[in-house]
Amino acid sequence: MVAAGLQLNLAPDSIEETTSVSKRQIRRIKRNISVYGSIQKPKVVKQGWKSKITDGMAEVGALITYDGRH
Repeated sequence: MVAAGLQLNLAPDSIEETTSVSKRQIRRIKRNISVYGSIQKPKVVKQGWKSKITDGMAEVGALITYDGRH
């Protein structure tokens, strides 16, 4: 709703009244859309375990074809 209101160039006051989202949050969403193209910023740090498969291993794995036999 907020993103749609911003695309329609509605005033932040009217967006705040209809969506019950604060003006600060509306400004933050507007900035994120202009900078990142989304209402949320991308995550800074990749989460989870680091991959143990290196780029070289992935390339070799892509070249190997399996026929179902050992």
